[in-house]
Amino acid sequence: MRKFVKNSLLVATFIGTVGVSSKLNTLSTAAKAWVISTHAISKKPYTVSNGYFYSSPKLTKKVHNQHNFLRTTFYSYKSATVKKNNGHQAVYYYVKNKSGSVKGWVWRGSLQKPKSYAQEKSDMNAVVTIIKGMSQQAQTEHDNTLNQFRHMDYKHPYQEYGSRGGRCIYSVLSNIGDCLEFPAAGKTSSEMQMDIQGALKFYKLFKDRFNSDDKQRLISDYDNLDDIMHSKDPDVNYLANVSEKASFIVVDIANDINAGDLQQ
Repeated sequence: MRKFVKNSLLVATFIGTVGVSSKLNTLSTAAKAWVISTHAISKKPYTVSNGYFYSSPKLTKKVHNQHNFLRTTFYSYKSATVKKNNGHQAVYYYVKNKSGSVKGWVWRGSLQKPKSYAQEKSDMNAVVTIIKGMSQQAQTEHDNTLNQFRHMDYKHPYQEYGSRGGRCIYSVLSNIGDCLEFPAAGKTSSEMQMDIQGALKFYKLFKDRFNSDDKQRLISDYDNLDDIMHSKDPDVNYLANVSEKASFIVVDIANDINAGDLQQ
């Protein structure tokens, strides 16, 4: 009886081992494809989205999961047209990363041209230009506002979440809002006017890139500012009041940006 149980356990162990081995092989291999043609193609950058890298256009062995390299740039070198077991044809590209450490054949449909980030770079440059025309307080408010751009990630420049060390346009505009609402002691009338004009430039830069509700709120902020700026009887606190109203515009823009409402 003991011998029968022992033999049964051995058989079960063998079957379990075969089952695990078979499962691993299934993950690393795929149905063979027939290669119809291959040719060299121009070297172009791509990013991957899903699927696998294969060791050859015959698609018999998976070597990498694309999901692990979503932020990596790959370059194309060859193209292969293959016919799969289901009778459908597909095109695969041979790609490598810059160092050549990750390479293989991937389905052309899982490749995309990398994003240029032109809008992000344009917005960062525009904000820097505006701040450079503002007062020294605006440029150095809260740990040197202008210097945040030296380490700002152009791929994630807007929101605090995902930014590099919190350096983002939201943070910068929040600092500018504080500068407008709480002018430094000794700040001259000329400097206050420079900062107010900077707020108006931020309004012009971003106002048309929000949804209707956000835009309407910004327009309301602007109208309130405009009413004070064109008051017939300005009081002694005129510039301070104008600066405070200008801060509302900048802070609303900052908060809408951080909420992810800015349209690209």
